[in-house]
Amino acid sequence: MLVSILIPVYNNCRYIGAAIESALAQTHEPLEVVVVDDGSTDGSLDVAQQYARRDPRVRVVAHSTNQGLPATRNEAVETARGEIIANLDSDDLAMPNRVARQLTYLQAHPECVVLGGQALFIDEDGDPVGMSDQKLSHEEIEAELFEGRGLALLQTTSMLRRRDVLAVGGYRAGLRTCEEHDLFLRLGERGRLANLPDVLGAMRKHPGSFTAIGRAEDDNALRRKVIADALERRGMPRDSRRPRVWPAPQSLAEWHATWAGEAFYHGFRLAGWKHLRRAFCSNPLCLPAARILTDAVFGFGTRARVRRALVVLGLRRPPVETEHA
Repeated sequence: MLVSILIPVYNNCRYIGAAIESALAQTHEPLEVVVVDDGSTDGSLDVAQQYARRDPRVRVVAHSTNQGLPATRNEAVETARGEIIANLDSDDLAMPNRVARQLTYLQAHPECVVLGGQALFIDEDGDPVGMSDQKLSHEEIEAELFEGRGLALLQTTSMLRRRDVLAVGGYRAGLRTCEEHDLFLRLGERGRLANLPDVLGAMRKHPGSFTAIGRAEDDNALRRKVIADALERRGMPRDSRRPRVWPAPQSLAEWHATWAGEAFYHGFRLAGWKHLRRAFCSNPLCLPAARILTDAVFGFGTRARVRRALVVLGLRRPPVETEHA
């Protein structure tokens, strides 16, 4: 069965080549790689076209101007020749057996409309900084989507049937972000959502990635709208589910501190120290970085133990307990 791997790209010259190579290295054949360049000005299009000249499985579509992710993803879906489409972001990598593993599952589960999987998080240098922890069942995934957790399904590891995406109208125009969150909720009304326990890709975290610095408030507002629209489609009051607020770092130093914390938590200590150093180089007074440094030196949980000791000594008020009905 022909599988189309879709790679939208905008100004990602540094990583697009590696993404295309990981797509071409899949154990499953036949496949095609559809790259849609959204008006890049940094040479990304040239890199993609070089691969297309060397390998007939690579097809490139180019926008003369930047049209945004929803339009770019929709054009990739419309251009695809495969019945099955696999998404891959231009700064990420697909594991060699990704397509084969997902295709086997989809063929055995025709009710599944979106299939994702786990990912290794890597930084701009390719060093591991963490692991995803995706829920596996439809009910768990939908519950997280309605909570506002956009990473309940990872766009870059998602595999779908092309006809299902077209049937629900594709990615919604006008959404600057959260377009995949919106699509997954609409597809969840058509069939089942699932994640495999397998690590299917490497998802890159870097300052220029999709989670841009200082954009959390706008993203959360869009996510609330997407969820409210889904509730309305399902005949439920728009305010019947209250999404959680998912804060994001507001500076480069805070991002590096966040990556350092993830790296230490998952046992990637060299990457943890690297990102702590970068956090302090960016801002020597970065409080989140100082907290991670304390945990890294004295052990995670140290700050919680200190707080409890201060309470026992009467130097700190105990936390206020909230009553539950």
